[in-house]
Amino acid sequence: MRYRLLLIVLLIWVPPAVSLADSAALMQGEVEEIMGMYVHQRGIAFQVYSGGCTTKDDFTLNVLESNPVQLLLVRDTPDPCDAYLPYGRVIGFSYAELGLPEGQEFIIINPHRVMTVVQR
Repeated sequence: MRYRLLLIVLLIWVPPAVSLADSAALMQGEVEEIMGMYVHQRGIAFQVYSGGCTTKDDFTLNVLESNPVQLLLVRDTPDPCDAYLPYGRVIGFSYAELGLPEGQEFIIINPHRVMTVVQR
């Protein structure tokens, strides 16, 4: 139940132009505009845009110390491929990889993009 409530809060909360996102300019890469995300018992999974060559190694997930902890997904390496993947690719991070204990409260400050799929 707790994970569901956190997910609902994350999906409803649309961050304004956050100055923390501007700090990503100091990092290599660009703040990723995510298609979606979900929280599970072992960690967090992000649905990201992909041209077919995107891997988890193309990203850095920055943990910004605050209360609650803020997570910012940054794409370090652009995807050079051009395959048609309308739903992108899912990449996951465990709580251990993030250095977060299970049950730690957090928010994700990446912008979300609304996806439109046209069926013909």
